[in-house]
Amino acid sequence: MFKKLFGLGKKENEFTLEEKANIVFEALGGEENITNVESCITRLRITLNDEKIINKQKLHEIGMENIIEKQNEIQLPFGTESNDIKALLDGKIKTPIEKGEIHETKLFIPLEGKLLNLSEVPDEVFASKMMGDGFAIKPSNGEVVSPVDGKILSVFPTKHAISILSNEGLEILIHFGIDTVNLKGEGFDLIANEGDIIKPGQTLLKANIDTIEKLAKSTITPVIFTNLPEDKTIKFEAGIDVKAAEENIITIM
Repeated sequence: MFKKLFGLGKKENEFTLEEKANIVFEALGGEENITNVESCITRLRITLNDEKIINKQKLHEIGMENIIEKQNEIQLPFGTESNDIKALLDGKIKTPIEKGEIHETKLFIPLEGKLLNLSEVPDEVFASKMMGDGFAIKPSNGEVVSPVDGKILSVFPTKHAISILSNEGLEILIHFGIDTVNLKGEGFDLIANEGDIIKPGQTLLKANIDTIEKLAKSTITPVIFTNLPEDKTIKFEAGIDVKAAEENIITIM
């Protein structure tokens, strides 16, 4: 952890790079609030859990007057110092693991309904586990929430399928319903977007169950672990009723 510095009485050009990095770290809420740091030749791009707790006064002390704020992201125009400040912040911030490396992942239920084996999905691709192992849910409502800490890798243009990368490197595909691609987005309201940093229980998608039951083959929703190692197995009790964001139901061993 950086040494606490307040910078009182200094001009912005009198701060060292380490002091600037420390102030950024504190002003943005520290390790608990900062989820990712990127940089380019002009600025730092920092993703936050909660942008409402930013201490702008501290940032102003080091010359950050033209702060750019987006949803859960802040951009700080440090210019050519950006890469150096990022290097000082690296190691202090937990960022999502890149593809290819998987660690133990805490899983939450993404959808309220009845928990099913993949063999009960009325689609051979999912039922035969061609895309990977997983489970399915016969939903009782259409709100889909994040099953992990991580980020959204992609959203299918028709909104019926979302791919997620957990912070531990596990790739998860949530495919709402069967043959729902044919609905071309009808009945789906996308809440989160590609690239968003997400938390367990955070709403990603809302689907109109009545519309999907009427127009699609099935509302049964497969949840597939697309990069699960061959030596790992999924454990759960099929047939039980589950609630969205419920934990300790699905385990990977």
